[in-house]
Amino acid sequence: MEIFPFALYYTLESNTVFIHAVLHTKRELRTGIERI
Repeated sequence: MEIFPFALYYTLESNTVFIHAVLHTKRELRTGIERI
């Protein structure tokens, strides 16, 4: 069962990166819309 915490940690890391990317993309889109 030693691999379970690692898998859980890896999943959380991936989700965090994904969420940050989504938030960053939304911010970029909002900035782009304001520029137009």
